Formats: sequence, C-alpha cells, structure tokens
Amino acid sequence: MDKKQKILKIVGGTVALYILAILVFWIAVKIKERRGDDGSSGGEKDTSNDGGSTGGSSQQPSMPSSPMKWGSGIYPSDRIDEVRSNVKQLQKLCNKWCGAGIFVDGKWGDNTEAAMQKLRNACVVPKRNASGEYFGAKHPFTEYINPVQVPLASQSRVQVYVAHATTMVKWSNEHQSEYRPV
Repeated sequence: MDKKQKILKIVGGTVALYILAILVFWIAVKIKERRGDDGSSGGEKDTSNDGGSTGGSSQQPSMPSSPMKWGSGIYPSDRIDEVRSNVKQLQKLCNKWCGAGIFVDGKWGDNTEAAMQKLRNACVVPKRNASGEYFGAKHPFTEYINPVQVPLASQSRVQVYVAHATTMVKWSNEHQSEYRPV
C-alpha cells in the first residue's frame, strides 16, 4: 500500500503541475489579447500621412500589428492613441462608403462592429460618365475586412489589420472623386 501511495502522489503532483502550466499560459494569452499585442517583434510602420510631413524624421512610430476588432480603442493599451486613431479612420470610412452614421470616437464597440460588417459588403460604382451610364461596380473593402480569429466578445465578427486599414484609407482618398456608394 505504501508503494501505491507514492505512485498516486507522483501522478497527482504531475497532473497538478500540468494544470498549473495550462492556467499560466491561458492568463498570458488573455493579457496579450487585452493589450492588442500578437507577440511579434517590431510591428508595422505607419506609412500614412495624416497630419503633414514628419519634418524629415527618419524614425516612424511603430504601429500595432495585431488586428483591430471589437474592443479596439476601448481596453487600456500602451498605444491606445494609435489604436483609437486607426479605429477613427475606419469609422470615417464606414460613414462615407456605407452611410453608417456612427459616432467617430475611436472605440470599436457594437455600432462600429455593425458598420464594419456593412462596409465589408459595401458596393461602389463609378460616378456617371459622359453618356450617363453606370458600369464597373466593385466591392473595394471586402478583401481587407476578415472574419475575426480571436473574438473578445460574442459581438466580434470582423477584424482589420493596421496595414489593411491604411490601404483602405488610401484607396478611399484616391478614388473618392471617381466612385460613389450604392
């Protein structure tokens, strides 16, 4: 019986350590999700020009490389201003291209989530040509707004990477005089 007790203690201790390791890993993952950090080093560089030139500065601020999704701009982060700025850009796109009418506050909540789903399916057409015909309808944002991989809430359905958001804003700025929303 003494031998059985030793084996049970060893097996019980091993199981307890395994459960503890899983718990620590789960907590680390949740902390990274809250921060909006995907664990990659460096991140992406901001190539957009929102407020004029940087005055010849050779170093650009690092952008979060994790996707923006429900909760972005809400939870505290060491880069909360950058995240909110990016979410504001997406909110402006939603208002412009799908008539969402949401408040531009830089916080991705329920209204922004619904608007991003509409933007994903938004269709634009070229403005009337000289003969008054419409042709060439397209969905310019579909490929950049993806299904969410790690939802923070049950409302979370879509996500946008920072590089994709920059591309979407650039397309909008370059084509606003050529296209109109349907």
